Amino acid sequence: MDLATGDPILKITAYLQQQQLAQFLETYGKIIGQNIPPFFLQTLMNLQFSNSLAVLKESPRNGSKKSSEGNGSMPSPTKRQTKTGKVDKRMIAKPVRRSEEENANKRIRTKKLSTAFDELKNCLPFEEGIRASQVSILKAATEYIGFLGAVLAGDTEEEVNYQERLLQDMESAKTSRLNS
Repeated sequence: MDLATGDPILKITAYLQQQQLAQFLETYGKIIGQNIPPFFLQTLMNLQFSNSLAVLKESPRNGSKKSSEGNGSMPSPTKRQTKTGKVDKRMIAKPVRRSEEENANKRIRTKKLSTAFDELKNCLPFEEGIRASQVSILKAATEYIGFLGAVLAGDTEEEVNYQERLLQDMESAKTSRLNS
């Protein structure tokens, strides 16, 4: 867009486009802020579950010859005996199986998040065909929002600083995806 002509309609149009983009990025920032922490929490829970399954697979089964031969009175780590000597059934580790509905919901959430990142990336001045990670997209979006804010404020020095950081983030996104 050529703003050198001083046409006020072009200036107003450019200003409105920048406002719309800033509003769009703010909205997606909120969406991402709401969805990223639950995503990481779910990943952490999945890791803990897979680790507990690995422990269960390694622990000896009843009647196994590997069960603590030296100390027969020691209960297994997944069970606890009551005062009467019976095993407390609540303390037996049970593998938790996710239902198909939960898996489908997770796939839908992941797909929506992926689509949101694609839309956010399309709003940023990335080169065509560049595959950027979600973290790179968020970093570039942050710098781009700062750049647009500096443009709106008329702060040339900040504008240059944000532009340099934005270009650096976009270049690192390009090289990091090429290396992987």
